[in-house]
Amino acid sequence: MFDMIRKIWKVGTVTRRQPFSAAPLKYKGKIKIKFVPKTNWAECAAACPSRALIIDAGQVRLFYGNCIMCGNCVRICNTDAIIQTNDCYLAAMDKNKLWAAVTI
Repeated sequence: MFDMIRKIWKVGTVTRRQPFSAAPLKYKGKIKIKFVPKTNWAECAAACPSRALIIDAGQVRLFYGNCIMCGNCVRICNTDAIIQTNDCYLAAMDKNKLWAAVTI
């Protein structure tokens, strides 16, 4: 065991960022929200099975920590208020950085 720890200490970090800037186009990644007039946000939030999309005090908030990237909210909201990207880099050091919000 000490040999393994000594090797890690000598070599250092061996992980690195993937060589691609985004995942393949068919990958279901990060959900993005934006303000679009006449969007039925209550219907969009009700479609979220993990309750990651909530309406709170005049804001629509999305918590990526709960989001399972299923795309139900994208299908239900027929406006372009919610889109699903193929962004695969979602890690954050602070839990507060996992929130997205838009004022309605």
